[in-house]
Amino acid sequence: MPLNIKKPVLRQLLVLLAFTSLVGLFFFLNFYLYIPRQQKTFNQKIFRVLEEVARDFASTLEGQIVTALKNNASQDTIGSIKQLGSDTSIHALTVNSFRRLDTTVDKSQDFTYTYQFKKDSVRIQLFHKTGRQSDSTFAIPLGKIIGPNYANLHKDLFDLLLLVKRGEVKGKDPIRLKDSLLYRIGDIPSRYAFIHDTLFKDKNYGQFSTINPITIQEQQYLAFSIPFQFRDEELILTGLLSEEEYKDEAARFSRSALIIIAALLSFVILSLPLLKIRISGRSERISVNEVRILIIVFLVAPFLVVLGLGTTLIYQYADNDSDRTLQLVENMVEENMEQEVGLALQQLNWYGRLTADKQNILDSNDKTGTIAGTEANRISMLHQQLRRTRQVDSDLRNLIYYPTHYFNLDDIFWVNNSGYQIGKWFLLDEKVSYLDVSSRNYYQKIKEGEAGSFPRTGAPFYIEPTISWATGDYSVNVVTASRQNLAGSTSAKNRNAKEDAARNQAILIGLAARLYAVYQPVIAKGYHFAIVKRDGAILFHSETERCLHENIIDETNEHPALVNAMARNDSILIPNIKMYDLDVKMRVKPWRLMPEFYLVTYFTKREQNLFVFHIAAFTLLAVSALLLALLFFHLFKSLLTNSNHNTFVRSYPSQWMRPSKARNEIYSNTLVFFAIITIIAALLLLVATAFNRLRTEAYLFQALFLLPFLITTGYFFVVQNTKLPGTERPLSFSAWLLKERKLVLFYFFFIALTSILMARLLHDCSNFHLDSFLALLLSLAVPLLGFLHYRKPQLFHLNRPDYFKNYLSLLGACILLVAIVPAIGMMYYAFRQEYVMRIKAEQLKAAKDISDRRLAINNDLKRNKVDLSLTPAGSAFIRNLKFHPSYGIYLPHQQINRQDQMQYGNGDCAHRPDQPPVYLGATRFLLLPNDHNDIFQNNAQHQWLDSSKIILQSANITDRRNTDSLLLTATHGTAPALGDVVRNPATYIWLLLTLIFIVLHLLVMRSTVKKVFLLDYLDDALPKQQGATWSDSYYKLVLGDKEEWQSFGISGRPNRSKDIQVAERFIAQKQKGKGPYYLQLQQLLKPAHELMWQQIPPEEQLVLYDFALDGFTNYRNTDLIYNLMQKGLIIRTSDGHLEVMTHSFRNYMVNKNATAEVKALEDKFKVNTSWKSLKNLLLGLLLAVTIFLFATQRDLTDKMLAIISGLVTLVPLVVKLFDRPAASNNSSGT
Repeated sequence: MPLNIKKPVLRQLLVLLAFTSLVGLFFFLNFYLYIPRQQKTFNQKIFRVLEEVARDFASTLEGQIVTALKNNASQDTIGSIKQLGSDTSIHALTVNSFRRLDTTVDKSQDFTYTYQFKKDSVRIQLFHKTGRQSDSTFAIPLGKIIGPNYANLHKDLFDLLLLVKRGEVKGKDPIRLKDSLLYRIGDIPSRYAFIHDTLFKDKNYGQFSTINPITIQEQQYLAFSIPFQFRDEELILTGLLSEEEYKDEAARFSRSALIIIAALLSFVILSLPLLKIRISGRSERISVNEVRILIIVFLVAPFLVVLGLGTTLIYQYADNDSDRTLQLVENMVEENMEQEVGLALQQLNWYGRLTADKQNILDSNDKTGTIAGTEANRISMLHQQLRRTRQVDSDLRNLIYYPTHYFNLDDIFWVNNSGYQIGKWFLLDEKVSYLDVSSRNYYQKIKEGEAGSFPRTGAPFYIEPTISWATGDYSVNVVTASRQNLAGSTSAKNRNAKEDAARNQAILIGLAARLYAVYQPVIAKGYHFAIVKRDGAILFHSETERCLHENIIDETNEHPALVNAMARNDSILIPNIKMYDLDVKMRVKPWRLMPEFYLVTYFTKREQNLFVFHIAAFTLLAVSALLLALLFFHLFKSLLTNSNHNTFVRSYPSQWMRPSKARNEIYSNTLVFFAIITIIAALLLLVATAFNRLRTEAYLFQALFLLPFLITTGYFFVVQNTKLPGTERPLSFSAWLLKERKLVLFYFFFIALTSILMARLLHDCSNFHLDSFLALLLSLAVPLLGFLHYRKPQLFHLNRPDYFKNYLSLLGACILLVAIVPAIGMMYYAFRQEYVMRIKAEQLKAAKDISDRRLAINNDLKRNKVDLSLTPAGSAFIRNLKFHPSYGIYLPHQQINRQDQMQYGNGDCAHRPDQPPVYLGATRFLLLPNDHNDIFQNNAQHQWLDSSKIILQSANITDRRNTDSLLLTATHGTAPALGDVVRNPATYIWLLLTLIFIVLHLLVMRSTVKKVFLLDYLDDALPKQQGATWSDSYYKLVLGDKEEWQSFGISGRPNRSKDIQVAERFIAQKQKGKGPYYLQLQQLLKPAHELMWQQIPPEEQLVLYDFALDGFTNYRNTDLIYNLMQKGLIIRTSDGHLEVMTHSFRNYMVNKNATAEVKALEDKFKVNTSWKSLKNLLLGLLLAVTIFLFATQRDLTDKMLAIISGLVTLVPLVVKLFDRPAASNNSSGT
């Protein structure tokens, strides 16, 4: 005997063991393969960040000290105009104002210093080399050194960051270490981290990079530590991270992995009913519930496939759009940089020619048009403007060197062949110090003749970003070659004129500036750029705080494609690369202006993924709500309109879904009805599109929501009209409404309820909306068409005699109109809404960034010694710097304008471009990253003006210098161009795949329907019975006399099953009191039924019982069904259905449900089929994956629990909803 029958306990243990092993395998692979790999990657990232912070700390502190040393000299000035001598040429003023080389050499070489780390600061004491102590003693806050870089780049990584100094306890043998805390950033009280005299008890702490567990306030943390040195000091940088967050980060699956898992699980779940039909054995039952699940699968599977294919298409569109935008940003950055560097070089060339001119600057009578003559007028006008604005200025150089071409500079300088600055002027109000810049790359490149040539002029130039020794700030040096000599009359301290001239011979002239093209630029949301060296060091970055602090190769984990591109000088697009732990796409190319560097533009794919996810999630939510509402619609319709409450004659639950020749007229008429409704909806959509004031999407949403209910109601009308004989049909519309009053009243109640709901979901004001009116017209078309079908059914006639083709066509039409069309329509609706929201998000970010930039520009202008707005050119430059796209504003799809003041709308809802509440509410409910919420609505600070163009006006709340408000106009409209969709090959691939799936789906449905309803299996299997059947002989044993049977409409005692059928029809025609007759009939027939049941073979008993329950049985048992048909126990009705011969005999078998007899019968033929094995395997796999995900993915678990908690709160409401009718019935009965 088989093991599964003989030893069920052992079989159950084996199943339990297999399931436990499966779950254990998932956990083993996760904890011993996946998590260690993730931990290794995460650890590398953490230590890389600590090394970066330590390196920046050392370099920044060194730079601060060097800056302090180099700025220890006093500032040089020249007098005002009244104090000038007779020689007032530009050249003479330059020579006299720039001190001689022996007095301007970097004074830092004459000083030394000591430093001492204190709590939260570093104390610096300067000493002269003679040993004399300088008066310069100052403290540099550690927060100024370590804080900005960490706060801007890595503040979310650690819970606490500690800077620790390692020292020794003097006089101790053996030597004891003592750690002292210098600085901390974070919320954890750091005093808990110190134990005795050492930070941690681990002996390896501070020796090399370590990871130490530590408990703080009863919470577990991991301490990541690296040692480093600054000069002779041993320092330790320690970052504390919650152990729980660390484990979650290491165990977290990517979003794409979770989507793939969800898709596979959905595929498995949807495949189970079909697999059972295909591979089930003879002993497997096919019940009506499984057929209902099949119908759900037939409905849901196309929706999910269309959703998946549509999501892929939208992702492809978004991907192509980001590719184009990335290219545009790249071009704009190159053009901006080339333009700005060109202006800077033009300014340097002007300074070079200016300082070389030896004509008298005060000679205002010079009419030659030379620089000096022009400058005399310019300087005079500037001086008068300064006096009018009461700006006291005693340094004439501020007038001489007032910029004329490039106004964004900080200072200008000349450098000689030895690398010393021999001339300098600051536009910033800073001390002037002459520095030794021989270590700078720009000096070495110019000196060695290795500088590049500017494309427009061919002039040698070089660009180098640095941390300025003069100010300590980030700045960019733009230099070009110079042959100017700044030597004047021989100084007494100089040995001879030749030496003086050689020392004051410049080889380059340069300026330091914060290039607006790369310094705090405004860039489209999600897009970034960087200019990097061949080794990956970031020189420029759109996030300025990253400049000179990071290496792009390290941040991308040495991605091979990036490394190879930079090594081979290639231009490539990397579609997927990790940077800053984010998925990005990246373009890399040699920088056109300086090919030794690389321009890297990248796009954070999170924005693209959110765009696609929100569309897919909204579509899933909307269609799921639609199907749920449709379910309730059917439920309440059946409760309100079903008048058949006969509990003694159980109709087959599968009656309405069975293909039938008798219902061919219903199938064909319903198909025509569906087509007419769809055409009317499409025509009204065209009408809606013709009105400019109408948001077409609002009507589309309502039509998509209503369409399944309209076709369902249309089907009910067709069924009701087809049942009525033609002679009984009333002639008037009112008479027909009265006849169908229950269905009509319920339908209009539902339409009214839906209209109120749609008005609330789609509009936030109470004005009249044409879209709602059109939706109401569409709803009214259904009863009108129902009456037209009632009066003129021939108009709906479809000449297709093949009932099965009509049945499949109707089933396909239902799937198309209930699942596929709403899926495509809702996806399109969500796409349009999300498209607008993405534009609004980009506009809002741009407006905020421009506002912040305006404030930063004004703050920077305050640092200047001279107001740049003294001249029209300077004012225009400031204005362009704030608003012009060629001045560091990279918004490829936005047009920037200015206006005097905000213009507020008139409150007309038709012109308000606010997002509909349904979409805003849905995106908040979806538990996705909520980047789209109420901030995209109009308010006092920002308002969208025109829904056809998406124009954002943003109020000026920060800029007092330029008071204009900002206008941002989307250049690509409220919807993507149709040409983008038509030209996209993915569109045609999507259409082809959708068509292939629909065809395959219909073929699968056709095959499954034939198997489930036994079509083509028993058709014409038996000739029409002429004589008595096997079952007829048993009806001769029925009880009761002739008079008793006459009460059932039979002339004598029955002797065959047809007589019983006549009796049952006679009872069914009675208006009242049917119950006692049915009970009496069943009691009279019970002996015959008992005898027949006992004489049926057991295997036929099980099949007959299974068939009697719901009218379904396994198609693999057709031979047994054939035997039962031969015996007359199963008959074929006039409409082609198979049924048990009488209702009485069926009730007899149904009453055996859950009895010991039936249970024993089922156990006798229970075998372990291949379907059961596969089902157990798939369900076990499904359960194992679910347990695994809930155990390892905390974020997913929290979100699912939140959803489940929300759904659980609805259970009491649903229970109360169904309790009310029962309560009312009971009260009425009493």
